Amino acid sequence: MDPLPSYGRGQVEFHHHDMHQFGEGHFACDQPLQKAVEAYHFDEFHQELNTYFLQRFDLHRIFDIDPKDHKECNIRVLPSNETLPSIWAWTAVATYKGQDVVRNKHADVWIFQAPGISLEVGMDTKDNTRPFFYARDSAQGRVVFTFDTWDARQPAPELFEVPHVCQK
Repeated sequence: MDPLPSYGRGQVEFHHHDMHQFGEGHFACDQPLQKAVEAYHFDEFHQELNTYFLQRFDLHRIFDIDPKDHKECNIRVLPSNETLPSIWAWTAVATYKGQDVVRNKHADVWIFQAPGISLEVGMDTKDNTRPFFYARDSAQGRVVFTFDTWDARQPAPELFEVPHVCQK
């Protein structure tokens, strides 16, 4: 996959030890403009948990909103020469894992492993032009994103707006 803009919306699963959460959300990346965002909503036992992670390399900032109270934003300042890593660069060195069935769909699965992380992408065997699922395993747990929609066009600019709580 090329470092092009991309937008995906769908179902997300988070697994860490005995905790299992299921929700929905989106992620978007505009590689040329150096912007990326992940936003997920979980509703477990009538308790909401929203995660929001905005990378604005054009502003040299990463914004991470507290998932429990949504009132605190952690801001990390980036070096001025740092650029947004290509979210799909790892696929160039990934290994074909084989076919798997995920949510009743057949997928060709590619995997990349490095110390502390494992990444997978599954392409629908009937449409290899877009990812069907993406998985990330690390010490923080396993995240699986199953795409309901995928669009390789430039995402809407408002997806990358800095939230009010982060405007300090």
